[in-house]
Amino acid sequence: MRAPLIILSLLVVGAAPAGALELPWAQAEYKARKMFMTIRLDMGLQLLSGDAARAATPPPFQGEGVPLQGDTAGLVTLRSRRSGQTKQTQLYLDPADGAALLREQREWSDNPDFKSLRYTTTGIARTRSEPLPGEADKPPSEWGQVREQFRAFPKLDEGTVVSDAAFLPFLIATRDWRGPSEKIEFLVFEDQQLVRISATAVRWNIHRVDYQTDDGDVDGKEKLLEVRIVALSADSSGTADIDLFGLSSDVLVLVDTRLGVPVEIRGSVPFLGEVRFALKRVTQKPAAN
Repeated sequence: MRAPLIILSLLVVGAAPAGALELPWAQAEYKARKMFMTIRLDMGLQLLSGDAARAATPPPFQGEGVPLQGDTAGLVTLRSRRSGQTKQTQLYLDPADGAALLREQREWSDNPDFKSLRYTTTGIARTRSEPLPGEADKPPSEWGQVREQFRAFPKLDEGTVVSDAAFLPFLIATRDWRGPSEKIEFLVFEDQQLVRISATAVRWNIHRVDYQTDDGDVDGKEKLLEVRIVALSADSSGTADIDLFGLSSDVLVLVDTRLGVPVEIRGSVPFLGEVRFALKRVTQKPAAN
């Protein structure tokens, strides 16, 4: 059996990552403005049956794929849009412990590409596809330039779980935070190295909010929890460079712990500097039949 997703906690004895699959909302939409540019970020989460998840996560071209433990999987979708570029990430994960199963990332731009990262028990089977001339309008499965590479994990302790940064906003939003200084950490694999993602509750603070829900507008001041996210080398000896929702590794998230939703995400975008993604709309998940 794999170890819990939360591999290190301060002041708290681990929490069940499956809570992130019990969000009261299905999609959250954010917007940031920088100079003359508008950047949009959408986050969504849905549950899949085990059969549907297994069909969407076929065996890798090398190694043994991380298996789904139960009968339900989570599908996280992140989509960012700015002038001339759209990027969408889909992450299939195991709700039992947060283990990543498959990440697919497609970029629409002057240089479109598609990456598939199938997580295995010993590394990541990575496939990158790019269109040949005249193929850009075809689906990635029909693109003619395909490269495969297996990236092995360094030696891991038995039972170590490797997750994915795309899971982070949901994990933070639904965490039962007890107060400042509380910390959660988990491992991801980026650029052929293990990286430890650390999220620390910094303080409670009053912030201005302005967004829409299915029930109406939320406009005013709210007490939010400020959570700082950094990426560290696996041994925590220094910071690591990693992409967190298109931002650099030092990110501040303002969380409405009552609603279980990030209200603002602050960080830096390459070549643009600091940006602030403000929540604009939350869509509730459909009622169960």
